[in-house]
Amino acid sequence: MKFQRSLLALAATSALLLIAAEQARADDKIESLGTVEVSGQSRVQQLQNVPIAMQVLGADSLKKIGATSLGDLDGFIPGLQIDASQPTQPNYTMRGLGAGDFGIGSDSPVGLYVNGVYTGKTGGALMNFNDVKRIEVLSGPQGTLFGRNAAAGAISIIQNDPGSEFEANGLVRFGNQGTRHYEALVNVPLNDSTALRISSVGQYRDGWVTNTFDGSKAGGEHTWGTRAALRWSGDDTSAVLTWEHEQLNQKARPAWAVNPAGSNPYDTSQWVSPKDLPLANDADPNTEGRRFNGVTLRVEHSLPFGEFTSTTAYRHFNARNLEDNDGTANISSYLSTGNIEANTTWQQEFKLSGHNKLVNWVAGASAYRETADQDSNLVTTTNALDGVLAPAFAQLAGLSAPPFATLTGAAQQIGAATGLSELANANLLNGQRWQEDMLNHGRNSAYAIYGDAIWHLSDKDNITTGVRFTRDEKSFSWYSPLRKAPVLDAQLSGLVQNFQTVAVFPGLPPEVSGSLPSLIQLSQVLAGLSPDFNNIEFNNAQSMAGKVSSKNSWTNTSPRFVFDHHLTPDHMLFASWTKGYQAGGFGWSLPQSSYQPEYVTSMEFGAKGQFKEAGVYYNATVFHYKFSNLQLLTFVPASSSQIASTYDISTSDQKATGLDLGLQWRVNSTWRVNGSLEYIDQTYGDYSKQETDPNTGNTVAVNLSGAPVGTPALMASIGVDANWRLADGQAAFSLLYGYKSATRCNADSAYSYSCLNTPRIHIGAAQSRVDMHLGWTAPSAKWGVGLIVNNLFNQRYAGGVSTTAAQLGQMYGGVTPPRATMVELSAKL
Repeated sequence: MKFQRSLLALAATSALLLIAAEQARADDKIESLGTVEVSGQSRVQQLQNVPIAMQVLGADSLKKIGATSLGDLDGFIPGLQIDASQPTQPNYTMRGLGAGDFGIGSDSPVGLYVNGVYTGKTGGALMNFNDVKRIEVLSGPQGTLFGRNAAAGAISIIQNDPGSEFEANGLVRFGNQGTRHYEALVNVPLNDSTALRISSVGQYRDGWVTNTFDGSKAGGEHTWGTRAALRWSGDDTSAVLTWEHEQLNQKARPAWAVNPAGSNPYDTSQWVSPKDLPLANDADPNTEGRRFNGVTLRVEHSLPFGEFTSTTAYRHFNARNLEDNDGTANISSYLSTGNIEANTTWQQEFKLSGHNKLVNWVAGASAYRETADQDSNLVTTTNALDGVLAPAFAQLAGLSAPPFATLTGAAQQIGAATGLSELANANLLNGQRWQEDMLNHGRNSAYAIYGDAIWHLSDKDNITTGVRFTRDEKSFSWYSPLRKAPVLDAQLSGLVQNFQTVAVFPGLPPEVSGSLPSLIQLSQVLAGLSPDFNNIEFNNAQSMAGKVSSKNSWTNTSPRFVFDHHLTPDHMLFASWTKGYQAGGFGWSLPQSSYQPEYVTSMEFGAKGQFKEAGVYYNATVFHYKFSNLQLLTFVPASSSQIASTYDISTSDQKATGLDLGLQWRVNSTWRVNGSLEYIDQTYGDYSKQETDPNTGNTVAVNLSGAPVGTPALMASIGVDANWRLADGQAAFSLLYGYKSATRCNADSAYSYSCLNTPRIHIGAAQSRVDMHLGWTAPSAKWGVGLIVNNLFNQRYAGGVSTTAAQLGQMYGGVTPPRATMVELSAKL
């Protein structure tokens, strides 16, 4: 109903604006849509001639909504969901397929490419837009054209090359939440054959919520980047050398404890929406950052029979994400986690392409190498650990009370009796830190050869055949060193020495002298001096004893077959059958855990075309796929003696049937309307999983065979754009509405908290968002002003509830940001 009312209101507003425009410009001639060039098939083609379900966004579209990264497009590209709440750990989902895992041992089925270079899913997969020409979003398996790890689809970002004309422009935005944004670009022809293009972007935002713990702002951004490209052109050869640099340094995402302190964390009836709570995060440090550098060399050479292209790319980044994981400033539930990553990749691709009356062909070979190191750590305090450790020490040392409280109380009592101030003042419950780490190292290589040919059977019919042969080789290691607790260990060592000193005191009461041996043993055990007690979280015996390694390799053949028929030069029908592949991998938290490759088989039937006189472009695609062995990130509830829930990867078979629709209508020279939607019915195959019932603690089997996966059934967007003359200049207006239906619940939703509806919190509800842009460009076209409003109606939604700190008595979650308003100034020479 909310969707219908919102859609009705938007439609009514749009209709009134359209009527007004028609009355004002009744004599205007309706213009046809321009053609859009894309390269999604490794060739430059017209969008309406590409038999693939794809959406294209140009630089103007990104500017209108103030998008600075892919994260700002979430909700506006039906079928594509982007979680950018952690820019160093983004998550992409297309047609319901995604991984969500941040470990370096596994991959995502959604491939991200920048100028044809694979960017992966790790800390460098979400960068600020810098001199972007267009973004192509291709749905469905793209393995033949884009390679492995594009089994669900591909996102291709194309940036501008240096041009032969001088160009210089800049843009600044200022807004609420302390927003400052800038863009600057200069393109300089150095001579007839050489040109240099330099651009820079910066995005700064103080934040939209105050952290009551220290008074700082959270939810902000602090990132900047620069790009320099040098192009040389000869008679038959051209080359573009590009260098990119970006730095990000900001607070980690905010987290709210959704259950009241002291309550049962699993009692959802007591949960409160983060929208209604103050923020209190005490993680130290609380930071997310990245330093990125990349160099790309693309060489193109014309041959008598076609075009040769060589692309060589180097990427390196260091990333960190250290965040609060209990959502409180309570030292007794203190929990923070960290992900620290160093990643280096090298890629080389050679490609030949050509065409004649019979065939338009592409062939190539590629090599990819990656070296990655990851430190996944957990930090807590002795205050938080005491309750967690009590059950374990009840068995280990015969204690019936928390160990740190026991030692503190005993030391103070003995110190008072003996006069030793070191014991009388002992306190192990003043927030000493305890850190555990899982250190991973990965080396990955991938090699491929591929070919793709469009055979022209007639003026109206084409058949496309393609195939890619891939070999992946991966090695991976795990190591969990002894936990780090230097302050605690120093105090425990002091207790051992003092207890040993007291043991020789004459005249000690029997109850004191009798307890000293067990107190000394307990201190030594807690200090890690006993094999019975070392790590709590990362306590695998193999990985603690030393580095554990594993390696594997896989080969794959990914074919595609497409038939397209042109009813007329402007209308096309197509059918396709494709297979996709994602390399296998390793789980970061459990030594020697490995995962087999993922496979998808997809069929599509579509139509696209345009009615030029009416200014209408349309596309429609019906699809069906089967996905085998999909890797999904899942929580593993903490055992009674663990600090926090951990991550693991489960695998399932899934299938889906759906429909993609798109429409663009240039009503007249002023108004343009566009809309798109995706409907999808995604379900599990034969699949069951083990869950821990939080109420009883028992392990239960959850049968999800045939159940909905959870992907919203409907995603849609509607946009209205207008351009008209005003005060001798050019005015522009745009309104963009995005909608996502509610999460589809299943038998596992109660355990994953993806569906929840109580009087005080609703998770998995339908979501909508409206962005608006209003601008004016001066008659000289040299400068302009604008107003951008993101989330115009201030719609906010709770979600992302995590059980990580449940063992410490807390559940935490997040909430989407509020409305953001910005004023824009632009100028060019």
